[in-house]
Amino acid sequence: MSHTSGDLTLGMNLGGVHRGFKTANMDLSVLHKCSADTTWGATVSSATIKPSDIKANLAVETKLDGQTTFGFGLSHKGLLSVKYAQDVSSKVQMTYQAAVDVNDLAKDQKFGIGITMNA
Repeated sequence: MSHTSGDLTLGMNLGGVHRGFKTANMDLSVLHKCSADTTWGATVSSATIKPSDIKANLAVETKLDGQTTFGFGLSHKGLLSVKYAQDVSSKVQMTYQAAVDVNDLAKDQKFGIGITMNA
């Protein structure tokens, strides 16, 4: 089930309730376009009603200007992802991304540079 009102979308899914609440699962989500340039969303889900099974994620994306976007996300596992994309020309886009495990900064992290070319 979801409901959209203007720039806000809310969603909810319940499953397995007929088997009892101990085996029920749920998913909740929100997506909000706060302005013409910025959108954020969040999800919360759980396979059971145990607090240890709850998973939450958050993501934000914003347009810095007509050619540049910046976004970041944080998962329930402590994975921070960051993305910066810029249109260099009408046919070339550069993307810079990073994924960092904030729970263990000493381990190897992921960084990347991408180029998209359209003919």
